Amino acid sequence: MAPRASWKGTLILVRISCPVRLHAAIVRTDRLGLQALNRATLNRLQMRPHDPQTGKEVAREAMVRGYELEPGQIVLIEERELVGLEIASSRCLVLERFVERRTVDPAYADTPYFLLPDGRGADAPFAVLREAMRRRGLAGVSRLVLGGRERAALIEPRGRGMLLTTLRAAHEVRGAESYFAEIDDAAPDEAMIEQAERIIARLAGPFDPRRDFRDRYQEALFHFAQAKRRGEKPVLPGLPAPAAMHDLQDALDSSIAAIAAPEPPAPSRRRAAPRRPAKQAQPLR
Repeated sequence: MAPRASWKGTLILVRISCPVRLHAAIVRTDRLGLQALNRATLNRLQMRPHDPQTGKEVAREAMVRGYELEPGQIVLIEERELVGLEIASSRCLVLERFVERRTVDPAYADTPYFLLPDGRGADAPFAVLREAMRRRGLAGVSRLVLGGRERAALIEPRGRGMLLTTLRAAHEVRGAESYFAEIDDAAPDEAMIEQAERIIARLAGPFDPRRDFRDRYQEALFHFAQAKRRGEKPVLPGLPAPAAMHDLQDALDSSIAAIAAPEPPAPSRRRAAPRRPAKQAQPLR
């Protein structure tokens, strides 16, 4: 059974339209969580909202939303009043323009979603739009209301469906110029660049997140907790010592020598599944 859609509406290009739905393309992985506990009882601490003036906990039924028009001028808005507050992008993904994917700064990319046709009769117009974008090598720019705000979105073909990526607003992305201004812009040595290119070429390969991006901190935390449970002294992985940077030329030469040497076999990446804590937890010190 497919997971529940995050959004439903209509994909529109001028007068071509088809019903579509969005599904989150990412999942929140299970992690070995460090929880806030009462040291004396080992009970998990619940973080509940408190009124900063009275210090008392605020019940859910006593909460209300407020919009501050000006400092000190707050308009209370009930949930039921928001039901009718909709704009065009609440229900429609209008393809406003098309751009080359590589021209979109990756800093603006936020959250990916899978975009699918929704219901009978939607497959044909969906496929036409998907293949037209694929042949042109372009991605569509649109907008949609998601999570209580209107978001810009980039839509591109992906297999038999499409991928929609919400984009951050311009004011949310800091300009790099002020950060990079202090970097020396003198041209580096050409021979050293060529050596660095050789190193990069040796390490080049296909992108594989399953192979390259396991969470090593979570693995270390899991083994740390397992060792404490067995009453053993945890072995800390430690940080690799950075090479001394006395001479850039020496560093390039030694790097080329290092990547030319045969690589040692990779350690096993199998990881035991974290066990659920016992109902009556006991502190391990």
